[in-house]
Formats: sequence, C-alpha cells, structure tokens
Amino acid sequence: MFKRDMTTYRKALDRKFSSYGLVLKVNHDFDLMDRLLIEQAAADMPDGPTPMFSPKFNKMTADRSFWLGLEAEDGSLVCTVAAKKFDFVENVEDLWSSMRILYDDESKPAPADQLIMDTKFPPGLEGTISTTGRGWTRSDYRRQGLVRDLVVLARAECLYRWLVDWHIGTTTAGHIGGGREVSCFAYDPEKNVDRLGFYLKPVGCEKTLHLHLLWMGAEEIAVLVRQEINRLNAKPGLEAA
Repeated sequence: MFKRDMTTYRKALDRKFSSYGLVLKVNHDFDLMDRLLIEQAAADMPDGPTPMFSPKFNKMTADRSFWLGLEAEDGSLVCTVAAKKFDFVENVEDLWSSMRILYDDESKPAPADQLIMDTKFPPGLEGTISTTGRGWTRSDYRRQGLVRDLVVLARAECLYRWLVDWHIGTTTAGHIGGGREVSCFAYDPEKNVDRLGFYLKPVGCEKTLHLHLLWMGAEEIAVLVRQEINRLNAKPGLEAA
C-alpha cells in the first residue's frame, strides 16, 4: 500500500513542480550541495549550511543519505532539503543531546559546541532513525509551499528507502509563531505533535538557537503521505490524470 501511495504522491508533486517550471532532482553529492548553498544561499545562511550534512564531518554515503533539489529551467537551484539515517539507535535522546547528530563521523573531532536538551523523548523511541535539514527556498520562489513539499517528500522517502522506525525533525520558533509552513513539521498544538526541543549553544557564546523537535513513527508518515496526495489533487489544475 505505501509503495503504491508513494508512486501516486511523487506524480502529484511532479505536476505541482512542473506548473512552476521546476524539475525535482535526487542527489548524493554533498560536496556539490555545500558549494551550491554557499554560492546561492549565502544571504539566508550567513554562517554557512548546517554541518549536519557536510561530508567534512559526516559519512554522507549513498546508502544512508540523499538530498532533494528543485531546479529551474536554466539549471539554477531553487529549493533544497537533505536527509540521512542512523541505524539501530538505542537511545535517541543521547544521540540528539550529543554533537554526533551534527558530526557523526567519529574519526573526526567535533567542534567545541554544546547541545542543551530542553525536552524528553518518549520511552521506546529507538531503532532506525532518519532526520532532515537544510530546507531552503530561493527568495523569488517563496510562499508557494515548495520547501514544505520537499521536507514532507524527504521524510516519506526515508521510510520508503530505509524502512525507518522514527523520523526526527526540527523547526524554529519563528515558523511556529508566524504560522508559516508549520504543517511540514506536523505541528499540532492540541495533539502536542511538535515538542520543545533543544538549544544549540556555541561554547563561549550567550546567544542560543532554540529549535523545536518532532518525532513521527512509520505509521504517521504513511498517513501523512495519503493526506498530502489528497491535498495536492484537490488543488485546481493538479488533478490526477
């Protein structure tokens, strides 16, 4: 059932992307992603793209990572998201409270930063874990829900490719407070789907970045895909063929 849903979901997204003159590309070259984001997203990422997906600090092999990019007709990059997995995690909270979530190659030293946890994961959250990040949209393509589409697609692809037990995601308070793109992080204040998460605090720096965490199980992701199919096919001009 999920395999069939994914085929339908991809086709629905392709119709939407085509309506904007965009093509979806699946990539495994994270050196390329680093270069493209440094070149094209410098204004939005003044400190550079998150190291969580950098091959300088992580083992970004094709069997455990990928990134999605939307390209315009001239080949320029319009929107991105990256994903990677961790096999057989026994304690998700330990993983997320250490710098190894950002720098998972243990043969290389992690920079001197701290992750300060602000929440507790539920018991039993273990197994194969996926996470996403580097969600970015070029300024002239924003407010079209494109990064939302890529984030949800990446989460679904993690389940499809790797049969993950759980997906862990993050968003900032600004997205929640402003009501922007919240559904791509499954934010539902009544159901408490989005949980207060952690602070990223560089050593010697008082200012912190507060990120909100979510966790979604495989069944939740499968349900979300069906909801997305219905949402996309309900839009004028995007009906299924």
